[in-house]
Amino acid sequence: MTKSKGIGDDIAKFTKATGIDKLVKAINPSCKCEERRKKLNQLFPHFKNIRQFTEDEIKIYDEVMPVIEKSQRITKDEKVIVNALYKGVFGNNPTWKSCSPCNKQIIDNLKKVYEKSCKI
Repeated sequence: MTKSKGIGDDIAKFTKATGIDKLVKAINPSCKCEERRKKLNQLFPHFKNIRQFTEDEIKIYDEVMPVIEKSQRITKDEKVIVNALYKGVFGNNPTWKSCSPCNKQIIDNLKKVYEKSCKI
């Protein structure tokens, strides 16, 4: 198995090592384990090289995020800004989806680091 992207991969490694995965598949061949693994990875990813926001990034975040939160939508221009913040903090580009809850996780991950950067 490749390097873990999140907790879903960690659980899959554990169940494979213990043989639980074979037992589950024997009992319930349509268990949707793969879908669950991907969803857990998305909700609880392993981030490497996370850094705090810089002072400039905090100012940008303070300007853009209230607008996004108020409208509950993200424009193309706002997405460019969020991408830049995300890449700077997490070291990789966010993966935008067509579903709002999936995209909310991107914003939530940024917010967690922002709050720690501001020592709120």
